[in-house]
Amino acid sequence: MKDYEKNKVELEAIINKLEAGELSLEDSLSQFKRGIELYQDLETMLSQAEKEVQIIVDSKEKKFEEESDI
Repeated sequence: MKDYEKNKVELEAIINKLEAGELSLEDSLSQFKRGIELYQDLETMLSQAEKEVQIIVDSKEKKFEEESDI
């Protein structure tokens, strides 16, 4: 999750720059594009983490159910 945190910090910095309104149009567009890339990467990482958590939960529930049947 190190990349997740790094990307999140970078995205937050981009958002702050854009909200400050001090960038040129060209720089704003460039930063916006980078922000979209980071957002998509973060969404992908979150989705993968959710899948991994669901696999763990499902396997634990199955194991619990099997132990309950004994």
